[in-house]
Amino acid sequence: DQLKNAEEFTLESLHMDRDRVMQRYAETYEDTLERCFKELKCQGMYKPFAIIARNDGEIKLEGGFTLKSKVLADALSLADEVVAYAATVNGHDELMEDPENGVLENMFYNAWGVGFSMSAHRWLKKLIQDQIRENGRYAGRGWIPGEEGVEIGLQKDLFELIDPGQIGITLSGTVMRPVMSINGFMGISDDPDIESVGAEASE
Repeated sequence: DQLKNAEEFTLESLHMDRDRVMQRYAETYEDTLERCFKELKCQGMYKPFAIIARNDGEIKLEGGFTLKSKVLADALSLADEVVAYAATVNGHDELMEDPENGVLENMFYNAWGVGFSMSAHRWLKKLIQDQIRENGRYAGRGWIPGEEGVEIGLQKDLFELIDPGQIGITLSGTVMRPVMSINGFMGISDDPDIESVGAEASE
C-alpha cells in the first residue's frame, strides 16, 4: 500500500500510457496486478555506518571495513556516515517461471516487477531521508553499484555490511536473486548541501 507510484513505473516499463493499456489489455492488466498483490512481497533494510577516515579513493568505516571506490568517495565527500541499503520483490522470480503464463502475462508480470522494485527503492530512500531529517541531519541520494561509474564489486561489500539475505536476497557474482532487487549507498551529513550532490542525475 505504500508503493503509490508502482503503476507509474510499470507503465513506463511497458512504454504505454494507462488509457492505451486499459483499451487493449484491461483484463490482463487487472488479473496480473491482482496476482502480484497476492504473491509478491516487497521488503527493504538499511543500516548506517560512521566514516572513520577517507583517503585515496577509500572510505574507512566503523568496525574496520573499507569501501574502495574513488567514485563513491567523491560522491560522499560531505558525509560523515554511510547508509547501506537493499530492497527486493520476493516471489517475482517464481511468478515469472510459472509454466501456465503466456507471453502477454509474462510481459505484464515483468513490468509489474520493475514497477514494484523501483517504487520500493524510492520508498526506502525516502524513508531513510525522512528519518534522518527528523534527527536534524541530511541524507543524500542513493548511489547504486554498477551505475554512474560506481563499481559493481561494491555489491559484495554491501552484502558483507548488512547481509541482505535477511530479506531473501542472494548474490552470485554480480547477479542478485530475486532479479527485481536493488542495493545502494547513501551519505549522511550535518551539511544540507549533501542533498544536492548528484541529485540532477538521480531524477
